[in-house]
Amino acid sequence: FQVQFPNHKERKAILDIQLRRRNNDKIPDGINIDELAAALQDGANYSGADLESIVKEAMKKAFSDGMRTVKQSDILDVIKNTKSSYLSQKDKLDNMLEKLKSLGVKPASK
Repeated sequence: FQVQFPNHKERKAILDIQLRRRNNDKIPDGINIDELAAALQDGANYSGADLESIVKEAMKKAFSDGMRTVKQSDILDVIKNTKSSYLSQKDKLDNMLEKLKSLGVKPASK
């Protein structure tokens, strides 16, 4: 099986986990996970680690900006200024994905 980059539904789940992990098992007020997952476009191929880094960076920004709770705009700003690890290594990863495809490896998610 091959683990692909997360789709919209999977990005929502990852963002939910990362936000809850850092906020006493709650989603901060005003956060719309569906909108955040949509902002992380499919073609950009953000990995789970990329999503974790985005949440961490937005929370650091909110903390350093007066120890306040993270806002939707904080996370969207970080998304806008973050290049996915896939796009940073596109040629290498495309070659690897093509080789896996030629081997007939099945995706782990639907």
